[in-house]
Parts: sequence; C-alpha cells; structure tokens
Amino acid sequence: MDPMCFGVMDAAASVLEAATTDMSDMDRLCVISFDEMSLDSRYCYDSTADQILRGSKLQLLMVRGLCSPWKQPLYYQLDSAMTPGELVHVIVRLESIGLSVVAGGRHGYSRNVFS
Repeated sequence: MDPMCFGVMDAAASVLEAATTDMSDMDRLCVISFDEMSLDSRYCYDSTADQILRGSKLQLLMVRGLCSPWKQPLYYQLDSAMTPGELVHVIVRLESIGLSVVAGGRHGYSRNVFS
C-alpha cells in the first residue's frame, strides 16, 4: 500500500466502517469539514515511500460525529482545492460504510473554495 496515496485514505475509511457496527443511528450522524493549510514549500524526502514531496498547501477533510464525540481525518491532497466531484465522492464513500452525512463546512475563508 502506498502511504502517500492522496485523496480518501482507505485505512481511515476502514476504521470508520468497523466502528459503525457498534454505533446507534444517532451516533452515525456526521459532519464533514475541510480546511486548507499553508505548508513549508521546501522539498521533503519520504524514505518510506522513496519519493520526494513538495507542496505549498494541504487540503484536509475531517469527519466528525454530530451527536457523539468521534472524529477522523479522511481525505488529504497537496496543492489542490476540494472540487465538487471529490466532495461528492467522499460523501458517497461515507454513506456506503453506514454513516449519514448531514452537514458540511469549510473552516475559514478562501477565495478558491472549489476549483
């Protein structure tokens, strides 16, 4: 498995899927939020994946329980804004594992919300 595979993190989705088996309907209600953060844009060598990485911005999507105190990072991307298609893909993935996405939001403000 490639540890630097950007987009939805399959391992995180698997953790959520396993956790949903013991969740009540109320605990399955969730909210997604995403944020763009600035990074140091110097090159970085990832010895585990044997690759050089560089990025100036990180897009991170978190899933949080609406009625229960759980949260899980689920998606990340370098130097790319969240697109409507990627957002739909994340929502479909969450609902396929038994969660109910009831709201979403973006932390802070960016002039380029969707590209």
